[in-house]
Amino acid sequence: MAPETRRAYRSVLDNHVLPTLGDRALGQVAQDREGTTQLLNQSLVELSRQRREIARLVITGTLDEAVRAARLSRHRLDGIRLVSNSGSHDRSDFVFPSRSQIEVLAAGLRPDIQLTIWLMRGCGLRVSEALAIRTDCFMEGTLRVFEQVQPDGRGTVALKHRSPGESREMPAPAYLLEAADRHVSEHGTRDGYLLAGARVPFVQHRGYLKSFTRAAQLAGIPEGFTPHSLRHVFASALLARGVPITDVAEWLGHRSIEVTYRIYGHLVPSAWGRAREALDAEYEAWSKAA
Repeated sequence: MAPETRRAYRSVLDNHVLPTLGDRALGQVAQDREGTTQLLNQSLVELSRQRREIARLVITGTLDEAVRAARLSRHRLDGIRLVSNSGSHDRSDFVFPSRSQIEVLAAGLRPDIQLTIWLMRGCGLRVSEALAIRTDCFMEGTLRVFEQVQPDGRGTVALKHRSPGESREMPAPAYLLEAADRHVSEHGTRDGYLLAGARVPFVQHRGYLKSFTRAAQLAGIPEGFTPHSLRHVFASALLARGVPITDVAEWLGHRSIEVTYRIYGHLVPSAWGRAREALDAEYEAWSKAA
């Protein structure tokens, strides 16, 4: 490799692959197609396609070498498709379930984690952020998130694109605050956290994704709908009602407004029409003043 290419591979390995997979056995990774797909198409979706392709190659290349070295008999990670996140996004996961489907989706999860559906639908949280919700995150009309759960459920880390201790706020609909109150009254909390894991302190991403996928099938939601899709529903609901995309970007926690435009720009085509109307009105007023 050229030095620049080597640095790019090392950067992706150190910053995006090892934090999630570095403490797992080869055999675990080799069989976890669902978890690796989630890593490449959800956790890393805001990276460029090139860097996600590098991540995929680092993972599968390591497993291919393990097979050649007789450390593994086989692995299941060949052929994982990367969902596009470019301006020509195929939007296969832009599915907008009905209210009844969302209710069936939530009901398909364990009662003590059903709140996650409403957190992601109502506030656009990432699944890792929803799993880390505490009682002090809720304020009057506002939700503030402080951290996110690690994929293995062993602890929490700083929010994406944030330093430790930094938080993010977004408006919280009344139905979500009511759902959170019901959850606390029915299930309580653990050290202030609303969603506890079974065998580790927090719910593990891999197990949650499997439960979510089964529940989505029961709800009749088309294939390809993931927890991350609920962020799309949140953003789309706001943009369709005229909420500025700059505000939506802040609430989603994107690292830059360009990311938001790349993913959701197709949902605000009326901006062109509004701009023409404003220019026409300004021209008319300007002409009369002349």
